[in-house]
Formats: sequence, C-alpha cells, structure tokens
Amino acid sequence: MTRLKISLCMIVCDEEEHLERCLSSAADTVSEIIIVDTGSQDRSIEIARSYGAKVISIPWRGDFSEARNLSLEYATEPWILVLDADEEWVVPSKEQLIEMMEAEGAFGYYVQLQSFVGATGEEFITDGVCRFFQNDDRLRFRGITHEEIATCILEVEPEGVRFSPMVVKHYSYLDHVIAQKNKAARNVYLIQKALLEKPDDPVLIYALGSEFFQQEEYQKARVLFETLLTSVPHHVGYMSDVLLKLAFSYKEMGNTKEAQKITEEALRFYPDFVDMIELQAILHIEENQLDSALELLQQATLLGDVSHKYTSCSGSGTYRSLYIRGLLYERLLSYEKACHCYEEALAFQPQFNAAWQRLIRIRGAFNQIEELINQLQLYKGKLSTQVQSSIVQYLMEVNQPQWFAQYQLLLPDAYTHNPLWKGIFLAQLRKEELALLSVREAQQCFYSKMQSDKQLEADLLQWAILLQIDEYAQAYEIVLRLAQRQRGYQALFGWKPGQIIVLSRPIYQSCSRALLAIGAWEKWIDLYRSCSPLGWTEDVSDSFAIALLRAPQSIQLQFLQMFLLETHLSPRLLQIAGVLAILCEKYDEATTLFEMLNHSSTEKEQLIAQLGLLYSRAGLAKTWRAGILLEQLDSVRYLSIFS
Repeated sequence: MTRLKISLCMIVCDEEEHLERCLSSAADTVSEIIIVDTGSQDRSIEIARSYGAKVISIPWRGDFSEARNLSLEYATEPWILVLDADEEWVVPSKEQLIEMMEAEGAFGYYVQLQSFVGATGEEFITDGVCRFFQNDDRLRFRGITHEEIATCILEVEPEGVRFSPMVVKHYSYLDHVIAQKNKAARNVYLIQKALLEKPDDPVLIYALGSEFFQQEEYQKARVLFETLLTSVPHHVGYMSDVLLKLAFSYKEMGNTKEAQKITEEALRFYPDFVDMIELQAILHIEENQLDSALELLQQATLLGDVSHKYTSCSGSGTYRSLYIRGLLYERLLSYEKACHCYEEALAFQPQFNAAWQRLIRIRGAFNQIEELINQLQLYKGKLSTQVQSSIVQYLMEVNQPQWFAQYQLLLPDAYTHNPLWKGIFLAQLRKEELALLSVREAQQCFYSKMQSDKQLEADLLQWAILLQIDEYAQAYEIVLRLAQRQRGYQALFGWKPGQIIVLSRPIYQSCSRALLAIGAWEKWIDLYRSCSPLGWTEDVSDSFAIALLRAPQSIQLQFLQMFLLETHLSPRLLQIAGVLAILCEKYDEATTLFEMLNHSSTEKEQLIAQLGLLYSRAGLAKTWRAGILLEQLDSVRYLSIFS
C-alpha cells in the first residue's frame, strides 16, 4: 500500500516485548512515526529507530495527556493515528482510509479497540475510542490517565467525530501482561491522584470505577458508578457502559432485583444494547424466568453485533448470545435445539472452543458422532491447534476409537501437538502392539525435547497397555522407571489383581487416568479394589460418565455394585449409579438411588431424579440411556460470562 499522509504518534517506555508488532502493523501505511519515550531502559528506542521513527526523550511526569500532546506537536501530516505499544492496527484498505480522510466535516473517528482479556486471549471487549483525527492545534488530549481527545473534538465541532469500522487490537489486559506491568495498581494510583485536583470529574470517576470493576471490587465500583447517574446525561458515550457495569456489580453482590431494575431502565435509553439484553436474560435465568430469558436471547441474536455503537464483549449478538441460548436449551432438556445454537455460534466463530465443548458433549452423550464428524468437515483446515486438541481430547476420553481415521484427517494438528493420542486410540481399538510402538515413538520425541511430564505420561500409558494384555513382567519394568521419576510408584511393583496396595491419591489418580484412557475397564476395577480405602471421594468427569454408560454391561454391573457398597455418594454419583441400574435393568436399585437424589438441593438434580424415577419405574432403559448423560448445568458457573 502507498503510504498515506498520516502521522503515527505514540508514547513508549520499556516496550521492547510489544513495540515491533505495533510498528510493523502500521509502518507500510503511515508517512511518519513520532515516538515520545519516557525513560526506556530496554531496546525500545533502538526498535523505534529501526522503523525510521523520530524519537523524543523526556522524563516521565505521571501525565499521559502531556506526553501524548507532545507527540502531536511533532506530527507534520494532516491526519494522526494514535497507538500504544501493546496494540496492533488492523489496516483498512487504502480506499477506506482515503474516504475517511476526505469525508466532509469529519474531524476524527472512533475506532473499535478490541481489548483481549483472560489467560488465553480468546475473548475480547470492544470499545469505541477516538484514535484517528485531524492534525489540528485545537485538538489535544485530556486526562492524566485514560486520556481522551473526543471531548475536545466535539467542543470544536459537535458533529465532528464519526464511527468507523477501523479495528485496533489491544493486548494489555491479558492476565500475564497485567501481572507483569502491575498496571491495575498504577492506574488506580494515577486516577486517584487526578481526582484530588478534580474530584467531580465524571470521566475520572468512570475510569476509577472501571478499574475497580476490572479488579472485581464490585462494591467500590458500584459506589462510583452510582454517583454518575444524576450528573451525566444518557447521551454521553460511556454511560451505557456505566449502567452495564453497575447492573453486573449488583448481580455479583447478590442483589438480582436491583440489577434487573437497572437493566430495564438502561434498555429504555439503549434498546439495542445487546450486552445489556444478555445480562437481563442471565438475571431472568437466575430467577427461573426461563421463557422470558429465551425471548431476550432471541432478541439479542436478531440485533446482532453492535460493537460499533457500544462497549461490547466479543460475540455479543452473535456467537456468544447463541452459546447462552444453547446453555438455556440444555437446561430445558432441548438438546437438539442446543446443538443447533452451538452450530450457529461456530458459523460466526469457528475457534469458539466453549461451543465445541458443549456440542461434542451432547453429540458424544447421544452417540451422534457422525453428526459431529459432519460438523468438523465444515471447518477442515480452519481450526486452531488448541481447538483441535480439545476436541480430540474429549473424543478420546469418551472412548470413540472407531472414528480414529477421520480424526486424523480432520484434526491433524492435534496429533502433532500430542503424539500420545494416536497410541491411545490404537489401544482403545485393542491394537495393543501397534499402540505400544506408537507410544514409544512419542516418548523418544519427549526425550529429545526434555519434556519430563510427557515422559511420565508415556510411561503410564505403556504400563496400562501392558497390564491390559497381561504382560506383567514388562509392566514391572515400567514401574521401576516410574519410581525413578517420582516416589510412590514403587508400590505398584509386583502388583497383580486381588492384592491390596497403598498408593497416595495423586499416584492412584494418575494410574486410574491411564487405564481409563485406553478403556481398560477390568484393570481399572482391579486397581480400585486393591486401593479401596481411597473410595469415591471425588466426583467423576462428564466424559468418564459417558464412556462408562457405553461400556459393556458386565463392566456396568461391576461399577453398579461398587457404587451400592459406598456409604455416601455425591449427587453426581447418585445420578450415574441410577442410570447404570436402569441400563442393567436393576429397577429396584434405580428407584432407591433416584429417590436419594430427589432429596438434593438443586432444581436440576431434582429434575433428573424425577425423570429417573419415571424411567426406572417404567423400565424404559433404552429411552433414558442418553438423556441423563449430560453434565449438570449450574447457571452461575456456565452463564456468568461477564466476569
């Protein structure tokens, strides 16, 4: 692209980790780069100059606007783009930029700032910020921190700031970056310092409330946001975000009624604010108003993405709204409708791992693997390694080896990421010799890369496979190697079914996982009986439940007997034991188990118990086989997406 008459203006301090990514995103488009450095001790200045930047060095005085405005003083082009070092410009087409720059009456533009959040950066918050504007001496930034220029532009020209589709990616709110920079504490300090001079400044109050909100200090955030309700009119850009955060703060503090009141009031002024509609739906779900929640979520998906107008979470109005609808349909036991929602969500965002996880749980539970394979076909070659790996991990856990060839073709990166999976699937197919060869090949790879945790996992899998084919002598050799890696495994040396052994819980769990991974049910039962004092003190995973309920009936009977011998079973285990009893046609036992479950405290568990009693009394084992398998939904855990 031919360089356009744009000055890139930045302030920088010790940003060598991020600066090159930022500069490379803009260097081929802008005509000049102006960088005000406030005391870098790393390679930031060197990196900046390698891109031809003009660098102005100044001492840091604790005022972001002062530094920003200095960079504007040195800009010579008619338009200015402002970026931070931890940002990346998604460059529009040359035609789009020229059209924006030549638009009559346009002094500046709001860009969509996508701030990635959390540990992985899969989710982001979109905010409209003015970062592209005319080079005009009257236009200057204000605010010690959370500095902004839109207010100044609007004073010069009330209609001068336009919305634009321009996107800037922002990485500063990722968990590891926040921890590294101690950004939250710094921001709070600077804002509080500024408030000493301007205690009634609404922008500063909003900024401080947002910092407390980000730190999950909801009571402090609530107090600050409420002071703005009577002093700032609703047409001011950030007020929609104030109301959203205020309502969510009340929700997190346990005051659902006040949160609902705020969402209802807010939607009078912002009827198309999808994030507010989603939050209102979640509040309705928590009050068990499921029909109205469903209507709200349908309304959200009809409105679609409104991130160009409001501060908005990624997927609001599209894939996230569909995902929440899917969770609600699960709660209503409408599993096919839930799958449809998840598939629609994936059409918007194929990398949305949460939707994949729900979809494969349902398809796996109902033995609809062909439908899942068809869905994967749609995204062949488009899924990240992380998403591919999570899908293969789950399919491996629920013991679906018959689709092994398709998995390899559709999810190839997963097998590169974890070469042990090929061996696990081969073991599940009862091709133990090939499985051992595959695991040993993988282990050589782990040795070369010095991946000790993977070496341990490979040893455990070899031990499990050798036990499965009764090669005890070779299994003992593996035990010796395991004992060298970690104390506690020596107790397995010489162990055979029927012998009592003492294992620590972590060692027992590691061995248990290896046996379950390859579907060695009989050997798992042998190990459980040898370590019986450990008992069922922990709940089992959803994938284990699905795999168990697809196991041979002889295995199911043995598990049922083990459950019945326990003096205490959690609601989750009562649920699984009840289904096992139905599948094994032990209807008296099933009735007893579901009657015990019916005394549970949650509505979901009581519903499962009542359905279980219905089926057990009628003896409809096949009808009930799939319907009970799904993980219990906890609306707080699964629907508090805004946290």
